[in-house]
Amino acid sequence: MGLQSQNFSNTEYYQVAATVRDESTLRRELSSLQAVKDQYPKYLLTLDDDPTADYDGIKRINALQWLLGNSRSAQFDFFAYLRIFPDYSN
Repeated sequence: MGLQSQNFSNTEYYQVAATVRDESTLRRELSSLQAVKDQYPKYLLTLDDDPTADYDGIKRINALQWLLGNSRSAQFDFFAYLRIFPDYSN
């Protein structure tokens, strides 16, 4: 699932996957973010309990730590997103 967070001050891109420990899965999940050719931050959120990694500017972060605000990266307002797009809240 891919998300784009945009407000008046910034834009960020998010790709979400359960796991990217398989190399082909990692390549697939990174490819959508790599296709975006702008300077805005890009994040790959996974449930993998691995250290944060950086793939040419795309940061891989544990989704649970990110949701809890324990990540050093910017945090997407997930609950605001659910209010805007209620079909994701089921």
